[in-house]
Amino acid sequence: MGESVKEQPPQLEWETTLSQVALGSEPALRRLYQEFSALVFSVALKVLGDKREAEEITQDVFAKIWRLASSYDKRKASVKSWIVMMTRSASIDKLRKRARRPDSDSRNTYDVFDYQLQDVYEQKSPAQERAVSILQEKLESLRPEYRACLELAYFKGYSQKEIASAMKVPEGTAKTYLRRGLLRLRQLFNSK
Repeated sequence: MGESVKEQPPQLEWETTLSQVALGSEPALRRLYQEFSALVFSVALKVLGDKREAEEITQDVFAKIWRLASSYDKRKASVKSWIVMMTRSASIDKLRKRARRPDSDSRNTYDVFDYQLQDVYEQKSPAQERAVSILQEKLESLRPEYRACLELAYFKGYSQKEIASAMKVPEGTAKTYLRRGLLRLRQLFNSK
């Protein structure tokens, strides 16, 4: 018989693994890679729409985890969310570079508004703190199901399937809530 599917370790175990990475443990980094590389690749692929670039981002993210593991703060995000935020940020940076190239394929240009939520939370200056406050205010004005979907997707790193499961709705409904929530947020920000 095949090996049984192991349960994902609790958050505390991932925090311990990350602290081992911060101390220079290559086996701990390999363990994180085995657990999260598929997620990192899928997030990068969704943003970039290019398999080769998504593979590059995956390698870049784990190199960054190796360098920045000691900067992880469990009060700000779970390990999974921290890794997803890092992936989205790196992917958006690559998109912006691609958009500046004159020979860039316009059909691959992604609407980065969807990921600006994550960018705001990664900053620490007073201006960004004010932006976080404004974002939270805008989120509070959304319908509860839209807000819940956006928070699960962008602040907890959940996939659409995980959101659907957590909210006990069909996956298509979760996708609709996300899309409508983002559209409503865009309207709120553009109505200034």
